[in-house]
Amino acid sequence: QVSSMLADDSGRIWVGMIDGLYRFCPEMGDLVPHSLSEQSGSLLHYSITVLYQTRDGMLWIGTPRGLNRLDPDRGTLKLFRNERTKAKDNIISSNFITAIHQDASGTLWIGTSWGLNRYHQKNDNFQCYFHQADRRDSLSHSAIHSLASDRSGNVWIGTRNGLNCWEKARGRFTHYLTNPVHDGRSLNDTVWAIHADSNGRLWIGTFEGIRLFDPLKDRFISIRHDECDPKSISQNDIRIVDKR
Repeated sequence: QVSSMLADDSGRIWVGMIDGLYRFCPEMGDLVPHSLSEQSGSLLHYSITVLYQTRDGMLWIGTPRGLNRLDPDRGTLKLFRNERTKAKDNIISSNFITAIHQDASGTLWIGTSWGLNRYHQKNDNFQCYFHQADRRDSLSHSAIHSLASDRSGNVWIGTRNGLNCWEKARGRFTHYLTNPVHDGRSLNDTVWAIHADSNGRLWIGTFEGIRLFDPLKDRFISIRHDECDPKSISQNDIRIVDKR
């Protein structure tokens, strides 16, 4: 089962699967397992949750047991994990990696099952963000599902409880409910996927269809499956939104 795919800046195609990391071999026309040298060591877990390449060429590999950074050209591997037995600050908040994104300024953001992490490359450590019940400017939920950034430099975070925007200029989070109360009931507000288009709009994948959000107008448009309309989307549970 494929969990993530990536074409890197050298034209290599990487495929993350539940049983390991693979590369597509054009000569064979098939996937081959990617093997690391004994000096490099091994990934923190064989099951891959997300793949992402940063602008410096590094391949970041998320797993359920931690974060891995692979230099594809040198074959070197760096591991990041939350070792609960050690009392350390500035480590990654959780080992279950769910999303990775580099914003326009070059800052790398890591979403996990419990907490959002901002990677500080100079110090090789993380600044962690969580939901705090007594702070309205904190995340709306600590479980992170998706990350994106817009042309204004804001970072958008999809959580188990709505959409959040990290306003870089103010250094705070703003919350948006993508699924307000409808017909007397509160809909599931999990945000599975976010795509920022060239017009600054956000295409948001949820349990209840796609929400098209215009931040300038602060308005959501709902795109849902309609049994009576053959041109509507095929289903409402949207886990991936991307430009093709």
